[in-house]
Amino acid sequence: MSRRDEMIDQLSHLAGDRFTTSITSVQMNMFECGGVVIGVRIGVRVSHRLFDAFSAANFLTSWASTALISRQAGIDDDHEALVWPTFGLTSLLQANDLPEMKRTPVIENDNGVTKRIVFDGDKIAAPRAISHDPSFPRQPSRVEVVTALIWRARMGDLMGLLMDSFTKSKETFVTRDDAFPTLLQKRNEIHEVVEKGDIDVYMFTSWCRFPFYEVDFGCGKPVWVSKTHSAFEAATLLDTEDGDGIEAWVTFDKQDMPLFLQDRDILAFTSQ
Repeated sequence: MSRRDEMIDQLSHLAGDRFTTSITSVQMNMFECGGVVIGVRIGVRVSHRLFDAFSAANFLTSWASTALISRQAGIDDDHEALVWPTFGLTSLLQANDLPEMKRTPVIENDNGVTKRIVFDGDKIAAPRAISHDPSFPRQPSRVEVVTALIWRARMGDLMGLLMDSFTKSKETFVTRDDAFPTLLQKRNEIHEVVEKGDIDVYMFTSWCRFPFYEVDFGCGKPVWVSKTHSAFEAATLLDTEDGDGIEAWVTFDKQDMPLFLQDRDILAFTSQ
């Protein structure tokens, strides 16, 4: 791990490690200067059936709102100010006849190293415009462009494949009722291939637009939201504080990381 990763790990170390089975653990860090760092580990070893990034953001904002209301109103009993989080996504999706969700294969890399790279919002605008197909109703999103840039740097020129994916998405229309079953089916197909061990896997996940920067316990909103080191090769995308850029936390094998960081597009569109 880098020095930054080691520091972040220490600030959330007592909240549990990657083998923790508790659903939620919290570590409060207070400094003489008055600064506060809250380390939260949610669902580290818990299935996505129970918790995901949306649920984590919902839980944190509700918890913070309860603390903030209690502080502002001078309420001693927090039960009077409880804000109950709503996990109502199931009401938007059919629960009948869904494919079984296969367990995610564990693909850990003991030689992995995590780096944080920042894609500025203004710099992302250029590749978004370049890759826009006029026949498609919208521009590629920030997440789509950053994903393509990272993947191209890792595997080769995928901007063309990004365009192809937009074309295919126009030709393949999935109804709202079919969206989740189709997603589960494709996910299971990928996991079956991964379990055979015949391919290299690099995963992407986006936490963008989740309201982590709105979490306020009464001492102000966070100036920085980060994550901990990953045990497997993956990229986690988070908003920058201004909401326009993207922080990418990328984990590669330590032998591959230097080459990735020297890629021309990574150098051109990011700060490290």
